[in-house]
Amino acid sequence: TTAATPRGKLGASITTDDYPPASIRAEEEGQVIAQYEVNEQGRVTPGSCQITKSSGFSRLDARTCELVERRFRFNPALSNGT
Repeated sequence: TTAATPRGKLGASITTDDYPPASIRAEEEGQVIAQYEVNEQGRVTPGSCQITKSSGFSRLDARTCELVERRFRFNPALSNGT
């Protein structure tokens, strides 16, 4: 049994260019921690992203999940070779 592993650097998948323009104008910033499921194809399962530590700004939290679900890729977990 092996856990899912990232393809490339996940942190490089989200950059300052992805910051919501309204959040820039409002000077919103913070750190977000998200939890999500990875499917058999190595993609984040749509709708599975959950914020476990909020930035304090719903706009930033929502953007994080949007980008995680769209961009993150993994080598899927294996159990008994499947």
